[in-house]
Amino acid sequence: MNSGKPAAKTVRPAGESGLFNSSLEKGLSVLQAFDDGRPSLTLTQVAAVTGLEKSAAQRFTATLVALGYLQKDQATRQYSLTSRVLQLSANYLRCHALLERATPYMLEWNSRYGEAVNLAEMDGTDVIFIVRYRNSHVVSPTIVAGSKFPWYISALGQAMVAYKPAEERARILAATEPVAYASQTLVTREALEKRIETIRADRFAMTHRESFETEISLAAPVFGPTGAVIAAVGTAVVTTQCTVEEARTRLAPALLDLAQAVSSPSQVSRPDRGI
Repeated sequence: MNSGKPAAKTVRPAGESGLFNSSLEKGLSVLQAFDDGRPSLTLTQVAAVTGLEKSAAQRFTATLVALGYLQKDQATRQYSLTSRVLQLSANYLRCHALLERATPYMLEWNSRYGEAVNLAEMDGTDVIFIVRYRNSHVVSPTIVAGSKFPWYISALGQAMVAYKPAEERARILAATEPVAYASQTLVTREALEKRIETIRADRFAMTHRESFETEISLAAPVFGPTGAVIAAVGTAVVTTQCTVEEARTRLAPALLDLAQAVSSPSQVSRPDRGI
């Protein structure tokens, strides 16, 4: 769901200003400049997207080419990412304890119900996919591990935000400026707060035509050892293959069971303990 916007700026952690390395931030911003809307960029375009001076962009791109994370087409003078970037995400996934625990349960769920199943986490006010096991009816085939989008347009994001502590929920809502992605996207704070109340009553989130016109998505929160929500598991079905009521009655209970299995063992009896 990238839209050709400027690369996201890194938010400096509070209290860490003396340790924050601006050069590293700028180098990472060059890598973040490339996405499905910008698969290749000239040096001038890299500078424009990142906000760097052209001379700085030239130094960073040259360094990243030398390190093997970017490649340059000598004919077009355009840069693009290389497969070496995948090493970073592969290392992350191999070290991901939750993913290791969730994988067998997700694969069994995918096989039993014949529907796609996803695991996602929050990244600020965005949702980022950790893993996605598909079925034959994929609404958006371009969404892969690492894809991210605003929390409020998906059941995954809504399920996680609904179970954040009240102060954190308020901060996320205050930082959210909703825009419509589909005909039923929730675009007011009042609508989002009402949805959060519904999710906490139902223990799962369900959206219909909020991110894609042909999609119904459902998700349930996953809790860590301290009782905090750390992720969500979800599914998405095509409206031509499943009705809202069928999704609610057939898939929601199954997702709640999956989320309970994936959550840390000390949390299997909750769903919220009054958060």
